[in-house]
Amino acid sequence: MFTIRKNQMAVLAAYMRKRFEDGVVRHISGSFPVQFNKLVPPSSTDEPVRAVVREGIRRAAGYQITSERDVKRFIELLIGLGSDFDTRADAGWAQSILRDKTLSGHARMELIHQQLPARLGNGWRAPH
Repeated sequence: MFTIRKNQMAVLAAYMRKRFEDGVVRHISGSFPVQFNKLVPPSSTDEPVRAVVREGIRRAAGYQITSERDVKRFIELLIGLGSDFDTRADAGWAQSILRDKTLSGHARMELIHQQLPARLGNGWRAPH
């Protein structure tokens, strides 16, 4: 029988989280170059973007958004709409979706992304 110890699981979890973080940082640099460059001045590390990614992971979890794809989409919203998109007064529509406990995390992200063009006009295009 194969047994995985808690410390081994912790190492694996840290590795997977780092891999996800690395991928999202690359995605942000390619899909949101203006915002990325504002966060990461030339000859700087990407730590400010990593901090946003870690904060996005934490905040998404608070809304029960846990799949990698949906967490990445939540982080896109933080980058594209502003770090306070889920608390601003003018984004009550997004807040109500995020707080709707009858929807899964995936359904919440789908609904927000469906409504973005109508709510924001041509100012938002979700990257792929």
